Parts: sequence; structure tokens; C-alpha cells
Amino acid sequence: QRSATCSASLGVTVRKGNIGLPIMLATLLVVSYYLIDMAGIRWAKLGAISPWVGAWAANFMLLPLGLFLLSRAQKDAPLSVPDSLVGVWRRMQKKRENDSGDAI
Repeated sequence: QRSATCSASLGVTVRKGNIGLPIMLATLLVVSYYLIDMAGIRWAKLGAISPWVGAWAANFMLLPLGLFLLSRAQKDAPLSVPDSLVGVWRRMQKKRENDSGDAI
């Protein structure tokens, strides 16, 4: 129930034939939430942080992501990788190809 906002936002951004990325991100989101929640509860039980912070840590940490996804869904904008990340990926691929070509 807690990740419903993010999951619904991911579901709205699905375009025809492009369901893989939202499913992967939703799975990553649920696993991240669970791990952060368990860590917060454990730290609260050990006394490292206050119980209130431990109980709400996952919600506070994932709130910016949820708001971002919600704004994308409200604008009916597709969930896409920013161009800067695509450029970095392409440069890494070219460098890898050049490095493997020099080794032969």
C-alpha cells in the first residue's frame, strides 16, 4: 500500500510495447523500500536512531522519487532516461570498443 503512489505512476507511464522498464523499476522500488525499512527498524531497535525516524526512514528517503514519478504521470510524460545518461553510456561503449580493438 505504501508504494502504491509510485507503482501507479509507473503504470500510467507505460507506452505500447514498453512494459519492461516500469516492471523493472517497480521491482527495484519495492526491494529498496523493504531494505531501507528493515534497516531503519533494526537501527531503531538497537537505539542508533529514534524509533520514529526508524519507522519513517524509508518513506522519507523515497518521497522525492515518488513525487517525481507522480509529476511525470500527471503530465502524461513517458518514463525515459535523460539524454545526458544516454550520452555517457554511448561514450563508455565507444571507449570499450576502442580498448578491445587495441588489445588485438
